[in-house]
Amino acid sequence: MMTALPEKVRLLDVDIGGERRGELVQQSQLLFKYLRDDPAQPEVGLLMPPVRLLYQSNNLFPVMDQNLPEGYLFQRIREAFPKQPLTAMHLLALIGENGIGRLGFHLPGHDRPQAIRPLARSELLHNTFNPAVFESLVQDYLSTGIGIAGVQPKIMVPDRATVPVPNLIVKTGSDSYPGLAANEFLCLSAARRAGIETPEFDLSHDGQLLLVDRFDLDENGMRLGFEDVASLMGLCVRDALSDRKYRAAMK
Repeated sequence: MMTALPEKVRLLDVDIGGERRGELVQQSQLLFKYLRDDPAQPEVGLLMPPVRLLYQSNNLFPVMDQNLPEGYLFQRIREAFPKQPLTAMHLLALIGENGIGRLGFHLPGHDRPQAIRPLARSELLHNTFNPAVFESLVQDYLSTGIGIAGVQPKIMVPDRATVPVPNLIVKTGSDSYPGLAANEFLCLSAARRAGIETPEFDLSHDGQLLLVDRFDLDENGMRLGFEDVASLMGLCVRDALSDRKYRAAMK
């Protein structure tokens, strides 16, 4: 079950590498504030170093925007909150500390979600796929598995109890994109054979599910900083009715 959300979210605590280091504030603009004046502390993003204590923008900062759910996951969240307007602040609160990269977002004064049941990789690889199977998977892990962008059906799940965040990305296709999982498996296989470093990946026995290890976790399950190219270019994702569109961030 997904966390209940207040009607308006005006303030989020921001963790960097598991430690509370800033606040994200929704006013007439969005403000990010470092909690202490220390230029040597970890930065929230490469374009937002702690040489300044305060950053402001008309739009969500790209390093935070990059993981907003879109496409399939965004539609599922809309269905879970059918009568509630969902702002970027709401979506960040739902992502919590499970998003790709080392940033975490929390509603002040609210309990943090408890760890959920790990799911064995072998179970995913050897079960016969059908839409109901993936639907059940999404229902079970929607509360913690949405911190990843991309329009195709996907969800993140934990396969090890020792890792504090969901560490396995599960992808499938759709009627519009049949064979998508197998296609991506072939692309990853070609990249690996060409000498390009890839995360670990597997294709289910029926070719319908692609499993990809998160690339932003070290060998101990600690989260690493990550920004995609769009973020480093100052671009944001605007998700309107499941369509992915980029727009330049307002500085």
